[in-house]
Amino acid sequence: MFLINGLEQETLPASDRATQFGDGCFTTARILDGGVCLLGAH
Repeated sequence: MFLINGLEQETLPASDRATQFGDGCFTTARILDGGVCLLGAH
């Protein structure tokens, strides 16, 4: 499953830039005492 513009998608179109060039987005979050630090920043 993929999330594209806030909508769940089962597949990626071949014309999608992420498919063609491997673009992506990720975030790293620190976990402290079972919670995400600065959750609002993510």
